Amino acid sequence: MNRCKLCLIPDTRPDTQFVDGVCTACVNYAKRPSIDWDARRAELKQLLDRHDGRCIVPSSGGKDSTYQVLTLLEMGADVTALTARTCHLTPIGRANIDNLARFARTIEVVPNMTVRAKLNRLGLEMVGDISWPEHVSIFTAPFRVGNDLGIPLIFYGECPQEAYG
Repeated sequence: MNRCKLCLIPDTRPDTQFVDGVCTACVNYAKRPSIDWDARRAELKQLLDRHDGRCIVPSSGGKDSTYQVLTLLEMGADVTALTARTCHLTPIGRANIDNLARFARTIEVVPNMTVRAKLNRLGLEMVGDISWPEHVSIFTAPFRVGNDLGIPLIFYGECPQEAYG
């Protein structure tokens, strides 16, 4: 097993790439000071303007997607927060989604629980991940809803492999 020279994350972590012995999270973290954030914000504003500000933010209702929604609203965007609901939504999860609905239009895609239970079992047996159907849902539902509503712009949060190793 090899480890990142900087943070020691092992190369056994799925989807983590290494460049000269350094994981992609550390590579990207080192680039942050050189990013022109004002230019990036101006580019984002131009992108929003090209699409009349209409956009979707896939959302769990957590801190990352809430920050995205609030930031886009401050920039004048017309935001739809889309949640692909989990099988076992916790009271905190419900409160987070309801809180976000105070600020932006929200859509919840709710699975058929009988079908989801069968898919969860298949996910566990075939992929080794009981949550695989939830992962697939949050990566497909925003595109389906965006297509149905004519909203071409979708803003996902950070890429875990690049942000966290």
